Amino acid sequence: MPAPSQVSDSVLACLQAVLPGADVAFLVALDDHVDLRWRRAGETTTGQARLPGAQGCGEAVLAGPGEHWIEGSLAPWTAVLPFATARLLVLPVAQAARSCGALLLRPASADAALAEAMPLLRDLRDRVAVGLSAAERREQLEYRAIRDSLTGLANRRGLIEHLEGRAAAGTAGPYAVLFVDLDGFKSVNDTLGHDVGDDVLVEAARRLTERLPGGALLARQGGDEFVAVADVASAAAAMAMAERVVESLSGAFVRGPQSFVLGASVGVAVAPMHGHGHSELLRRADLAMYAAKQAGRGAARLYDASLDAAALERVQMLSDLHAAIERDEFLVEYQPRIEVATGAIVSAEALVRWRHPVHGVLLPWRFIPVAEETGLIDAIDALVMRRACLQWRGRSDPGPPPPPPWRQRRCPRR
Repeated sequence: MPAPSQVSDSVLACLQAVLPGADVAFLVALDDHVDLRWRRAGETTTGQARLPGAQGCGEAVLAGPGEHWIEGSLAPWTAVLPFATARLLVLPVAQAARSCGALLLRPASADAALAEAMPLLRDLRDRVAVGLSAAERREQLEYRAIRDSLTGLANRRGLIEHLEGRAAAGTAGPYAVLFVDLDGFKSVNDTLGHDVGDDVLVEAARRLTERLPGGALLARQGGDEFVAVADVASAAAAMAMAERVVESLSGAFVRGPQSFVLGASVGVAVAPMHGHGHSELLRRADLAMYAAKQAGRGAARLYDASLDAAALERVQMLSDLHAAIERDEFLVEYQPRIEVATGAIVSAEALVRWRHPVHGVLLPWRFIPVAEETGLIDAIDALVMRRACLQWRGRSDPGPPPPPPWRQRRCPRR
């Protein structure tokens, strides 16, 4: 339940308007503490206190469906009230059939004025209950909007709000953004099902939370991607933290009789060295994570400027690949398999080459990784298969297609 900081002044003012000569207080029992605010008769200044332990507010205060009287000394928390020793009128505030707080009054005198004011006080009590319920629903909606429903961590919106808040506040000192991606997580979902995958994500969130320093923010960006934001002394300290994260996720994940090892790749960007805005920091940490995966996975990589150039090259490569498939810019060369005893060609392997309009003939290592990652490899496979079959069909002899003359190499007999 939200604290009544936004409504307490109006509630206390209304209580004073109903009973001008009364000392008044407004109490709300929250999950882990009690919020108590008060005003003396004839004053407009609000006193307030935050007291530990929501359950310690006293059964005498929250008990009963209707108004009742208590002696202030019966509730130890009332020691902070300037009128704590007085006899207090309590109007419990109920929410969803449970007591959540109370309006407290010390009338100037228990006379006809109080009896006349009771209908107004009850109406005010009911309105306060409605207002608190609405505020709680609003807070729950806001909480859900920035929280991941599976892990309870911040979601992408919560992460961005956190980073924007740091940038706006000009937080002193460097801080690290760690982009964490589980290696091989897709295979868990595909082979063991999404229930097991969800358990893995929850366990990964737990391990990450344990390894990160106090005060760090951990968010689930989406899928199997996590982002951590933490203060660091230097880039070296950020990398040390990233390596601890990799280690924490390298151990086996166990679910019943099943045990499997995934690991993680981590990219690191450090502010302000690598940027200030959330978009820039996340993009660069993501680039570093991708570079860690490309280098073999299960490792951490710190962002550097060369990664931007590699990313631009990859984007251009992907665009050119789409055009190459449409224009059929691929050609096939053949690697012969030769029988050592006779030197005869017994078969051949079809090898793809890309006749790039700008860079000339490119070997597979330049473009096949991008094609495999983006799903274009299937289209290229189909083109190569069609080209090889057409060349085979055009031959008059039943043997394998020979390599072009400039690729033929005769294996010397031993």
